[in-house]
Amino acid sequence: MKTYVSILNYTVTHSCISVLMQTDASDQYSAPLSYFEGQIKIKARLEDLYGTIVSINLRKRAIKYLMHFELTKWNAAKLYEMLSETKLCLQYQYDEGPGNHQENNNNPHQLLEMAVGLTGKSEDTLIYELTTFVNDKGRLIPGKRSISDLSPKGLETLKNKLRRIIRNHERSQIKENS
Repeated sequence: MKTYVSILNYTVTHSCISVLMQTDASDQYSAPLSYFEGQIKIKARLEDLYGTIVSINLRKRAIKYLMHFELTKWNAAKLYEMLSETKLCLQYQYDEGPGNHQENNNNPHQLLEMAVGLTGKSEDTLIYELTTFVNDKGRLIPGKRSISDLSPKGLETLKNKLRRIIRNHERSQIKENS
């Protein structure tokens, strides 16, 4: 589903960025949204930021969305730029609920904690090693030292590399026990 919203307010907490948005009420949105209201988490995209709609509030004249974004410098900067815009594109689809999509396997902090335990390296060292790369021109690009410094694409790459470390360790454990 796709709609256009404007940002009413946002709050930065210790774990996420909460954004309150509003769109004009319309009969075409009211029926499908009433199904979502208060039941589930909805994965969504606001322009080029990905997050989760945690609340939908249907009113006669407006539909309000409360959306949570991961707390990163990149997300904060992009949201700050969006504050002055009056129409932002919000896209979302049904997500079966909080126990889905291997939620533990998607939290970068939990993945990092597990990988640190397996490798014995410190968090910042492991992040730096996994985010350092050689670009197309053969130049070494130094990595980041913190999860909050990563762009969304960099964060996804880091999560995939952390999953690979965990998966390889699990496979080696299975081989040793066989």
